[in-house]
Amino acid sequence: MLAGVSTAALRARLLAPDEVAIATARAWLGSRIVPTPASQPDDLVIAVTSCRDGVSGLVSQQWAQEPYDCPRLVLALDLDDAVIDLTELEAMCRRALDSEVLARWLPVLHDDESVIGTLDLLCEDVEAQVNGTVTCQPADAGHRAVAAEFIDEARTLVATGATTDLFDAFVDDAPITCEQWNAAFVGQVRDTTLFPLLATSPEAVSRGHLDSLLAALTASAVGTADD
Repeated sequence: MLAGVSTAALRARLLAPDEVAIATARAWLGSRIVPTPASQPDDLVIAVTSCRDGVSGLVSQQWAQEPYDCPRLVLALDLDDAVIDLTELEAMCRRALDSEVLARWLPVLHDDESVIGTLDLLCEDVEAQVNGTVTCQPADAGHRAVAAEFIDEARTLVATGATTDLFDAFVDDAPITCEQWNAAFVGQVRDTTLFPLLATSPEAVSRGHLDSLLAALTASAVGTADD
């Protein structure tokens, strides 16, 4: 998991198909974001999509037309739908937004197909609710086996855009820490070469990855403002 580093709010612009989607996204994001005042630049742009309905034409147009000079991410609502294939949604977002979208966190399902947590493809840990408590622990062999293809794809994508040292370590199959993956990931999001896809819903039990990503981007925004 990314380490939370700031509690300040980001000035964020939401790209959404309608007011209902905007209200739902704002309710989920909470105090982490505030609307961008007209006279100030955005810290973050969030494209609101749906795990059920995909990317609307309006959102795709807004994403492509505006010269955004800040990090962007995709927030997909309706994660509680058991028929969701987040990797298919990732591919759809890449096509619709013509951008390098990455679903770093895949849903972990209970026996009844309900979402109980997320698997981090870079750090290979699982954040889930166990007996009413949210826990974070290394992924077991079963999770790693099921997600092996997606883990390799995510790590290849991030390593390709990372520093020479991390890329060389990846190619040589040398150990890479979670902190190193996090630094590379956040750096590429901040540099607008990588766009995370996060899927959630009011019923989802785990949002630590969302909070910590916004916290890391907040620290970057505050640091830029202070320079």
